[in-house]
Amino acid sequence: MRTIIPLPSRANVIPRADLHSKMSAVLHAGGEIDNAIWGKMRLDCTIQYRTPVPRNAFAFGQIQSMGRPLAENPRTVEAQAGDIIGFDLHQTGHEIDAKPYHENAALFYTLPWKEILCRFVDGEDLPRPVGDWCMVAKDELQTRRLVLASAGSTLHLGVSASSGVATNKGRKTNVKLVAAKLLAFGGHAATASQGAAELGDWALFNPIDGVDLAYTGGRQLTFVRWSELEQLVPDERAGR
Repeated sequence: MRTIIPLPSRANVIPRADLHSKMSAVLHAGGEIDNAIWGKMRLDCTIQYRTPVPRNAFAFGQIQSMGRPLAENPRTVEAQAGDIIGFDLHQTGHEIDAKPYHENAALFYTLPWKEILCRFVDGEDLPRPVGDWCMVAKDELQTRRLVLASAGSTLHLGVSASSGVATNKGRKTNVKLVAAKLLAFGGHAATASQGAAELGDWALFNPIDGVDLAYTGGRQLTFVRWSELEQLVPDERAGR
C-alpha cells in the first residue's frame, strides 16, 4: 500500500457512514451507546455519505492520519489517528480515492483541523467538543424568554422557536437568535471563555452557525464555535 500524509493543520478522515447507520438504530430503539457501537467498520450499511451537501450535515468519521501544526500557528487539536470524530460534511476539503492507501476504505476526505467538531470516547455518554467548538443544547422556552423577554405572551405562541427567533421586522429575515445551554467546551474554547462563561450559562447565537446532531435519549446536541456565540446570559439571570 502507498503512504499518504496530510500536511499542516489537516487530517485525512475515513467516512464512517456505518456508525451513522448504527446510531439511527440506537435512536429508533431508544437505547444508549456502548463501546460495541464503535466496532469494526462495515462497508454494507444503509446510509451513504455524498458530497457536496448543504451546511449542517453532521457526519461520523475516523481519523486515518494527522498533519503537524503550522509553524506560524502551533496550536494543536484534541484528536489523533484512530479517533472517531464528528464533522460537518459540508466542510470537507477534497474527496480522494483511498484504495491505494487503505485496505478497507473506498475513499477519504481531507479535513482542516478547525472543522473537527468533536470526538467520541468509549464509555462516555456524550461526545467531547474539540478546538474552538462548544457543545450546547438548544432550548425553545429559553429562546423565547431571553430573546423576547419583554413580551410574556410570546411564551405561548404555537410556532416553534427551535430554529431561532427573528430579531428584526423582516418577515423573511435570516437574522435570528436561538438560546442554548453550554454543555462542554473544546480545549481552545475553554481557554478563550475562561472568566467569561461557565457550563450551564445560556448562549445566544444564529442557528445557521451551528451543526446539529440528533442523539440518544431524544437529545439534540449542537456544536458552535466560541467565536460565533453572540450573547451570554449567566445562569442565575436566565430564570432558573
